[in-house]
Amino acid sequence: MPRPVSSPLPIHLVPMPRFGSSPIADPPYEASAAGAPAPGNGSRTPPVPYPRGGPGGARMLDSYVSAVPATPDERRLQALGLAFAEVLAGVRLPGTVAAHATERTYGELVRAGKIIEADGTLRVSAPHISRPGADALEMCLLVHCGRRSRVLAMRMERRGPRWLCTDFETTP
Repeated sequence: MPRPVSSPLPIHLVPMPRFGSSPIADPPYEASAAGAPAPGNGSRTPPVPYPRGGPGGARMLDSYVSAVPATPDERRLQALGLAFAEVLAGVRLPGTVAAHATERTYGELVRAGKIIEADGTLRVSAPHISRPGADALEMCLLVHCGRRSRVLAMRMERRGPRWLCTDFETTP
């Protein structure tokens, strides 16, 4: 008796994380050395800029003082690792991670093509993160893709106001 054909497992794409933050804001004007208000300001005192989240004590995501977080959020790094794994499994288009990689790394990702065989939905473990420098971090994730798991290693570097993937490596 023939076996019934099962439908393929549904694919759930995870939205891409956002690593960029607000650039450092310059003050709108400077007061004169004599303590007089700046031109065009009348007699008002200069406004005090508040970090994103407002003056009410809401959680501060980033501020104009620190344009780039010291370390991206671990959940966002895990989501980026999952996105790279999905590209390497042929489930996601490479263009969806282009904004999070340097041109050289994006080119390598496109040239690599499908090198991970996935039996079902991909999952990744929490990243193991090391900090070789102030503006760089390296992480590795275990990619669960069915019968066999693989490892994905990525190097992220701070480039201006963003963290970008500058190199990646995986087991075939």
